[in-house]
Amino acid sequence: TLRAAAGRDPELFQAHRPLITDDLRYKRRKGKTQALLLLVVDASGSMSAQRRMAAAKQLALSFLVQAYQRRDRVAMVVFHGARARVLLPPTNSVALARKKLRVLPTGGKTPLAHGLYLALKVARRELRRQKSVIPIIIVISDGNPNVPCFSQDAKADAFKAAAAIARLSLPAL
Repeated sequence: TLRAAAGRDPELFQAHRPLITDDLRYKRRKGKTQALLLLVVDASGSMSAQRRMAAAKQLALSFLVQAYQRRDRVAMVVFHGARARVLLPPTNSVALARKKLRVLPTGGKTPLAHGLYLALKVARRELRRQKSVIPIIIVISDGNPNVPCFSQDAKADAFKAAAAIARLSLPAL
């Protein structure tokens, strides 16, 4: 503020002239926006065929490395059998996420809609906790749902869950 005032009027301080509004300077802090990489991993029986799960784990690990480099948070939702579960709540520990991913069991049916809705629930909770967070939902699946969530049609339920994510304008892969 004083430098700005002196630059405008070098005699300002000797003549005891007042500061004007244009002289005032404020320090603005700009915080880093943090992303939440929300991995939604299909661990159903169809993923164990043809080394799909190995490829899915490798893909997830590459996202975890990127998260570590950018200091983003990670969370993991897995779905298989009859429902989805949060394998790893949002955390800064990429090492813990890597450990959980390595021991991920496969088998059962594909409740894709359950996984998507649980991911949406985690993303909403994090947005309420921290408004500046950007949740990015990353779905790793063969895309063959066979467990319904709300109706008798598993595929329609998966589309309904995806539409709910889109309505919130959440980035998703």
